[in-house]
Amino acid sequence: MKYWYNIILSEEDTYGVPETILDEIESEMYVFSYKNDILERDMIIWNPRFVNHNYIEVPRKDYETLDPERKIGIRLKKYIGRVKKLIIKPLDWGFYELENPKVSLENGLKNRIGISVGDEIKITKEVKVEIRMLYDNEDNEISWGKILNSDIEVDFFPMDNYERIRKEKEEEKMKKLENQILEEKEKLKEMIRAADKLADEDKSSFRPGMLVFGRSRNIIKKEDKTSDEKRYFTGKGRKLNE
Repeated sequence: MKYWYNIILSEEDTYGVPETILDEIESEMYVFSYKNDILERDMIIWNPRFVNHNYIEVPRKDYETLDPERKIGIRLKKYIGRVKKLIIKPLDWGFYELENPKVSLENGLKNRIGISVGDEIKITKEVKVEIRMLYDNEDNEISWGKILNSDIEVDFFPMDNYERIRKEKEEEKMKKLENQILEEKEKLKEMIRAADKLADEDKSSFRPGMLVFGRSRNIIKKEDKTSDEKRYFTGKGRKLNE
């Protein structure tokens, strides 16, 4: 049986289904699909919210493909096959920087009953992936299916513009490293300048064997009136641009 409703834009990223439909059906899993004359395939509604008005609330990403002036037909999906394998496409570069992408994906899917081709799944606060292909236990390509309590094989396509973004990230990394090296050199030069300035002040004194950054110098010290002069070499000759 199909029920017809007008649609409104959902304020959340989920569907809202009129709770009055629950008076007509009995099921342990509330999975619906809808279709109208614009759509080429069923749109599956996983984990819907039940609302107290007589409209279907549709998330923006799907709402923009529909005509709000037309009703959509909604029906309960009774047979729900199981997903054995899925292929995803990363939508954010952060996917490639995750320590364990499969674990992150499992965390993003753990509270879902099922998935459909085209679904966008948020697996961390900054990373989303798109479901591109699904396969059942017989390796048949399917459009949607259950994943709850399932051990699923995962593969992925590269994200759009992967090579261009990878090169840009590598260039950013090298530029950052070069800037760090320049900053360290500048700090060292400043240390040498400061040491030279300190060494030139009359009030500066150096103990025998003391290492002084900056210009090399021989500090002459007399042990007593009768002893020979002893020389202590402190520092190492260098130029500021070395």
